[in-house]
Amino acid sequence: AVHNSTLFTINEQAIKMNPDKGELYYYRSFCDTQRKDNALAIRDVEKAIELGYNKTDSTYYSLLKQKAGNQ
Repeated sequence: AVHNSTLFTINEQAIKMNPDKGELYYYRSFCDTQRKDNALAIRDVEKAIELGYNKTDSTYYSLLKQKAGNQ
């Protein structure tokens, strides 16, 4: 299995090459949560939505916002 930090790095590179692809920010948000960085995860989901990636899970987004409020 690929380690989360490796996935994060790969996604970082993909975002640098394709900064207008919302789905990349969405996928990176999952890595962010594994790294316990809920604030960055929220920003990434918001960026994905801003870029028109409409498959974002509103429940996931709500949980992130709730976790951020509890930190």
